[in-house]
Amino acid sequence: MFGSWQSSSRERLPGWFSRFGAVTEVLIWANIALFLLQLLTQRMMHPPVVDEYLSLRAADVMRGFVWQPVTYMFLHASILHILFNMLTLFFFGGMVERYLGGKRYLAF
Repeated sequence: MFGSWQSSSRERLPGWFSRFGAVTEVLIWANIALFLLQLLTQRMMHPPVVDEYLSLRAADVMRGFVWQPVTYMFLHASILHILFNMLTLFFFGGMVERYLGGKRYLAF
C-alpha cells in the first residue's frame, strides 16, 4: 500500500545518520565530544585548558597557535548553543553535503 511502510525495518531505520554523508556525521560527533571535553575542563581546571588553547585569539595565532582559526568553530558557550547548532547541522548538513560533495562541504 505505502511503499516505505512495506520495506523491512532494516531499510526503514538503518540509523540516525543514514541520510547523511560521513562528513556531517563526523562533524556532529566531533562537536559533541569536544563540548563534553570543554565542560569537563571548565569544571576541573583553572584556566580551562580547552578554552585557552582552542578558542580564537589573534595574539595567540601570531604566537604560533595556528590551529585556532579551525578549532574555535568546535567550541560552544552553552548547552543551548550546541543543541541548536547540532539540530541545524542534523537537518541541513546532509543536503549541503550532497550538494557540495564531502571535500567542498568540509572546506566550506
